[in-house]
Amino acid sequence: MDYLPESGAAATASLHAHYRSLGELCVSWAVLDRKLTDVASVLINRGPEVAACVFSSGENLKPRCEAIKKLVLIEPLFSESEWPARLTELVNTIQNKVAPRRNRFVHDEWYVGADEIVRVQLGSRVHKEPHKSAELRYAQFHRSSTGEVDALIREVKTLTHQLTLVAIIITSARLVGGPVDSFWDLEA
Repeated sequence: MDYLPESGAAATASLHAHYRSLGELCVSWAVLDRKLTDVASVLINRGPEVAACVFSSGENLKPRCEAIKKLVLIEPLFSESEWPARLTELVNTIQNKVAPRRNRFVHDEWYVGADEIVRVQLGSRVHKEPHKSAELRYAQFHRSSTGEVDALIREVKTLTHQLTLVAIIITSARLVGGPVDSFWDLEA
């Protein structure tokens, strides 16, 4: 198996498509990350420069997600609505389901075999099968495909769109002085 950054025989068209998808995932994630800051900014009711002071760009998304989940509990526009639960669910999806998958694609090593692309997840893990002794494993190998990365990109873009709508809806509700109960339809 050749390490992906090598050129030559392993540098096929499908491999280059995989590279492009990994790059697009990184770019798409950066936009989602900024949209989380935008939602926090709207909930704080200050401009993005204030949120940027609170949340440094170098940190992971956990502080923003945790802040959003707390801020929705005190937002007066959400009184007696399902917004706190639904926005918390959206943020939890990003933080606990999508981010770990994105991190695997971005931080794992990539290799190309004869007709496959393999992602190698490094790190020590204790593995125990029933009726066998526990063993320490360092590398886990996962077959992957460009389609798998592309599916995650679509999910990231959908979540980014939903975060954008959340920020617009909250800002609009503030402008008209009304609650946000009637605005929750992020699939539109």
